[in-house]
Amino acid sequence: MAARAAARRLVDTVSKNVVDDIYRCSFIKQSGVSLKYMLDFGSYPSERNLLLSSQFLHKELPIRLAHRVAELEDLPYGLSSKAGVLKVRLFSRSLSFQIEFYMHNLAVTE
Repeated sequence: MAARAAARRLVDTVSKNVVDDIYRCSFIKQSGVSLKYMLDFGSYPSERNLLLSSQFLHKELPIRLAHRVAELEDLPYGLSSKAGVLKVRLFSRSLSFQIEFYMHNLAVTE
């Protein structure tokens, strides 16, 4: 039973539409942010900076998480069924909600 559960892929745990959305987001280029920029930006917490930070995270977090999920799913056979990877897969479900929201907002703004 444990071996069967370990062999499950992302498509077995969330809908195909969500998997497609995750992979679509994984092809969007991540925004580069240097540690110096983050340190400088965070050194002056203001309402404006907090708003800009939250807007950046709102846009960027689903993209970055989608990149990680896609990388984990694309591991060579057997590696994606290791205990550590399976624990990370638990986040795929919550990511699916973020991706759906992101894709909806992306469609609305285009």
